[in-house]
Amino acid sequence: SAVLLFRILHSSMLDLIPGVEEQFSRLQSTIPDKKSLPTLKFDMDDASYHHSRAVITTVLELIELSGCLSKFQGQISPMEDMVNRIKINGFSVADGENVAMGIGIFLTPSFINHSCRPNAIQTFLYGKDHRPPRLILTAYKNINVDQEVLISYIDNSCPRHLRQYNLERGYFFSCDCDACVDPSLDTEIIGLQCPHCSDQEQILQVVGPFGFRCPRCQATDFEN
Repeated sequence: SAVLLFRILHSSMLDLIPGVEEQFSRLQSTIPDKKSLPTLKFDMDDASYHHSRAVITTVLELIELSGCLSKFQGQISPMEDMVNRIKINGFSVADGENVAMGIGIFLTPSFINHSCRPNAIQTFLYGKDHRPPRLILTAYKNINVDQEVLISYIDNSCPRHLRQYNLERGYFFSCDCDACVDPSLDTEIIGLQCPHCSDQEQILQVVGPFGFRCPRCQATDFEN
């Protein structure tokens, strides 16, 4: 996050990419208070807040090392806003083995909404000579002309309660897609087999927000 924010500010100060800061400002930055998301235990003294301050401190040090401190006219509050934009809109750039390599901002894809049952998937193509990676959006379902393109911001193989937690914690909204409206779909989405049944073909049922149960042997000790 710190390197990405530094590159945005550095490009803006030296006018390397005209309009980069104006384009960046179009992205969502608002982090709601805890009243709008009652299930989220949001605390400005938590790790997220301290991470933001650490990012800003690192960016200021990078600006000083680059020799551009005299050109920097920013203040702490706008930088906090920019960190929030990176947190909400940034893509975790991964390699071919799905190992995270860093954070990237891709302006148009940042406006694509989330669904736990998406119709497209994002992958990354790495350029030669240390060029920035490109985001490739691939449809894996038929998408009608008037149908919205949707991607998943998280691991959508998780049960509903974990998906909701990760979305609220990382993106500050509650998902109301088909998979979240109907909790019975969790059994289909997760597809966990019971390790206690001899044939190991019995699919576990999701019970409540935090548990699983085998409908054959009635075992429930699966959370770990």
